[in-house]
Amino acid sequence: MNKHVFLVGIDEYDRAIFGNIDLHGCINDITKAEAFLNTPGALFTRLQDSEARKQTVLFCLNEYAKTLQPGDELHFYFSGHGTRFEKDGKVHTARVMHDDILPDYEITPILAKFKAGVTVVLYSDSCYSTGNSRTASKPPAANAVRRSIEAPKELTDVTPPEYTDPRKYAATIYYFSACESNEVAWEIGGVGNFTQTLAILLRGYKQQTAITTVFKTLKMSIAHQHPTLYIKNKSKSKVPKI
Repeated sequence: MNKHVFLVGIDEYDRAIFGNIDLHGCINDITKAEAFLNTPGALFTRLQDSEARKQTVLFCLNEYAKTLQPGDELHFYFSGHGTRFEKDGKVHTARVMHDDILPDYEITPILAKFKAGVTVVLYSDSCYSTGNSRTASKPPAANAVRRSIEAPKELTDVTPPEYTDPRKYAATIYYFSACESNEVAWEIGGVGNFTQTLAILLRGYKQQTAITTVFKTLKMSIAHQHPTLYIKNKSKSKVPKI
């Protein structure tokens, strides 16, 4: 079994496209994630700021889908802005890369390419909520920054492809997110609230622990937001550990 870790953290965004939406804690987040996801033999790829362009991230994910074999794990840790937008009566969510948005409908077909027996864990210290979020107007601290934006219309005015049916996934997919879909993921004091709480929690464990167990404890430990863990195509294989 090979463990692959793909880290993407974006503090600095292309201002010609997005204006000034820079963050300050995302590089810190993936540095923390690099530490707590590091196990003997783990293989790392790290992209930050201008390296984390949409096409580069898509290329890396496609390469993982081609090369990972049954028993392998991919831990994809993203820290940065998220967004949501409506198109043709449907609401879509997206991670915001340095130069473009990466909608989930572009990631879904890649996830469908992973082989049976592969486990993919997608961590997201970002959020999709916009101005109508239930917590958007209540920063938990004076130095708190929300990790979501209103995406420029020219980036969302596209025709989405047909969704890949989740039941066609061969691999097992874990979605480990910083908050619920209508909440804000906060950056407080130069670090993501989700990542910081997760890192502190993992330091308390004496050994690697199943991600499902970690999630249950994290839900009771974190303030200001409610992390989620969803599993697609749950297999009988071992639950990934962190």
